[in-house]
Amino acid sequence: MIANEAPGNADLAAQALTALKPHAARHAGNSVVVLNLLQLALGTKNKVEARAIVELADWSQVSVQKESLSTLSLCLRSLHALNWMDLASELLAKIVPDSQRTA
Repeated sequence: MIANEAPGNADLAAQALTALKPHAARHAGNSVVVLNLLQLALGTKNKVEARAIVELADWSQVSVQKESLSTLSLCLRSLHALNWMDLASELLAKIVPDSQRTA
């Protein structure tokens, strides 16, 4: 949480991500854990780490947790700022169920 409050400190974000990543799979459906890990990965500007978290998360659980909406919005803005539109698109595709997508 401290690392996410200091968004300009990539070293602190990397340390926190390294410490927390081993616990990610166990908490793949917890919006607080998943979105904080994603924010940390975005803070390190490590697209490989960010993509791994997007792939790992159980978005069917995360996307229905109301407390995730503001942090999800921050993640999407961060993806836009990094110009990682492909990853933003992947994230949105995982959040929005197939039945709700339109052409």
